Amino acid sequence: MPVSLPWPPTRRLGRALIIAALLLRGLVGAAETTDTTALHQRGLDQLRAGEHAAAATTFTELLQIEPAHATAHYNLACARALQGQHEQALASLERAVEHGYRDLAHLRRDPDLQSLHQLDGFAALCQDLTERTRPRYEPGAPIPGIRSVEGDPDAGLRYRLRIGTSASAEQPHRLIIWLHPSGASANRHVEPLAPTFAAHGHALLVFTQKQWRGWTEAEGKAALNTLAHLAAAEPAVDVERPLLMGYSAGGQQALKLWHAEPERFGGLLLNAAYPIMRKGPGYELITPPAAATTPILVLSGSEDNGTALWRKHLPDWNDQGLRVRLHEVPDRGHTFLFAGPAMATVTEWLAKVGLRPQPKG
Repeated sequence: MPVSLPWPPTRRLGRALIIAALLLRGLVGAAETTDTTALHQRGLDQLRAGEHAAAATTFTELLQIEPAHATAHYNLACARALQGQHEQALASLERAVEHGYRDLAHLRRDPDLQSLHQLDGFAALCQDLTERTRPRYEPGAPIPGIRSVEGDPDAGLRYRLRIGTSASAEQPHRLIIWLHPSGASANRHVEPLAPTFAAHGHALLVFTQKQWRGWTEAEGKAALNTLAHLAAAEPAVDVERPLLMGYSAGGQQALKLWHAEPERFGGLLLNAAYPIMRKGPGYELITPPAAATTPILVLSGSEDNGTALWRKHLPDWNDQGLRVRLHEVPDRGHTFLFAGPAMATVTEWLAKVGLRPQPKG
């Protein structure tokens, strides 16, 4: 059974968001999307029509253009298995997994791949995929001047809090929640920022054991459920109206959580995220929640195509009472910007919007 994903789900998420958004607003034309989309659809049509050899040729052509297209590798495996080319099909499956394919349940029940189950290599491949998809705990190194608090709540996500030694129950630090991009936690890039945040009265929360392909609905809820456990475990952190901080898919998750409950959050720190939300098979522009006044800082590379969406719609958002600031970093594209000179903008923003914590009581 072919997999109908026009873009591989992990490595191409940022580009999918960009293209969907720009097509939606007419900022690019349909002809400007890549040839791989049409090739992939042609291969799917051939596979479903029983034209297995033709489908294999099409997917091979696609992979010459984009060798890391995990879904094309998977569908090539289907086409080869249906022709009795079992070893070649298994090799294509292995490459699909190497490039990000992760749906083990689908792979095991796919009737197109039934003939591969007899191969020793198929069992080994399933075991490899099981290991790749099993959430592993990510430890963190000590950070001078920062306390680390770890927790594993039943109803939440396993976490690590990085909080300054000056924080106390009387002078708590306000919480910043890191929401990871697709494909990795990025904790090793974010946790070194803890001293900077602590100097400005904030603590940093990262999650340390989950799948990193993206964010599910259940994981978004579990992330917020973690706050009750954290509040009981660490009185020196203020979990009321935390800030959400996210890069790429993590930024999209921050926007999604905020859009559902805008009053629950004190601000958004976004990097390479855009004012769009998934709706059905595509995306639509976000309509800011009524009466929301949330301060939002957006870091975006000037060469990131999605930056045009913020330029176009920022005035409308601010006219509705939001406090959105767009900081463009010259000559950068869709990349991690919570580092270097851009962090001066972050700390300035934290102070300017008045998010420093106040004493309890």
